[in-house]
Amino acid sequence: MTHEKTQALMNEINAAFKSNVLTTASDPNYEVTCLPTGLLPIDLLLHGGLPRGRFVEIYGDFCVTPDTKILTDALSWAPAGEVVEGYGLVGFDERVKGSKQGHSAKLMPSEVEATGMKKLQCVRIITDKGEITCSVGHGLVGRHRTQKSRTWFRAGDLVVGDSLVWTAEPWDLKNDRDAGYIAGLFDGEGWIDGSRVSFGQNPGIVLDRGIDALKRLGFTVTVQPQSQNEVMRVSVTGGRFEAMKLIGQCRPYRMLENSPKLWVGKGLVNKGPFCEPGSGQATVLAVEFVGKQDVVTLQTSSKTYIANGFPSHNST
Repeated sequence: MTHEKTQALMNEINAAFKSNVLTTASDPNYEVTCLPTGLLPIDLLLHGGLPRGRFVEIYGDFCVTPDTKILTDALSWAPAGEVVEGYGLVGFDERVKGSKQGHSAKLMPSEVEATGMKKLQCVRIITDKGEITCSVGHGLVGRHRTQKSRTWFRAGDLVVGDSLVWTAEPWDLKNDRDAGYIAGLFDGEGWIDGSRVSFGQNPGIVLDRGIDALKRLGFTVTVQPQSQNEVMRVSVTGGRFEAMKLIGQCRPYRMLENSPKLWVGKGLVNKGPFCEPGSGQATVLAVEFVGKQDVVTLQTSSKTYIANGFPSHNST
């Protein structure tokens, strides 16, 4: 269609809507170099959209190695290579762009819709909190070193000094005596309190053993009177993901069943007086390109998941 015919058609549309809803560039030979996909995170990762005039394969570009740990909705971490269709995961709102005022994407239940395997060029991202090996096109949530708001990064575009959003180091199931004691204690006397898990107990041997067991398992606790009676409240500190870790490691049945109230609809980034400063971010220390690797493609209902503690975009 010629420029004149295009302009005439737009004039008709604008007249029908009584406003200038469509315009053209001042240059009649203006060339569109890319076409937006309609999904902002994808457009950011593709530097504006799909290149005009050629086919582009998107599925499979956002991939992780098979040994990468994925956070499930049962609060356990499963290797990506063992995740199958129908698995429930902890996902989050893919609209992650926020500001220094504290906007945060919300955690949400997610389900694996498809999986696959590819061999792609990969990069190893090393941070002060953990590391991840993934395809160079894998999407990660972070902050540019000169910006304040969160956004999507291609793994291959990261440089030393950038920061990534961080949740927690993957944890393993505990099956020792301390974990069993804590599971029973929290099942009988525990509750979920905002971003914390707590239990109440009168002073004595049960309280003392519970506190000691939590400390041996690596948790930090606060102890304070629950009311005017003698009952003491013991709370696990460190933020929402530390509370999820306790439930995931020790697996008290009643609290595990109620655990969605701890994270569904809550902010992806930990905030509050019980969180350690800087616990929600990881600073990039090194970026190593490691050549072609086998990677797992995961397609999820939320378009997101958490990999090795790093909020990630799925392969879609």
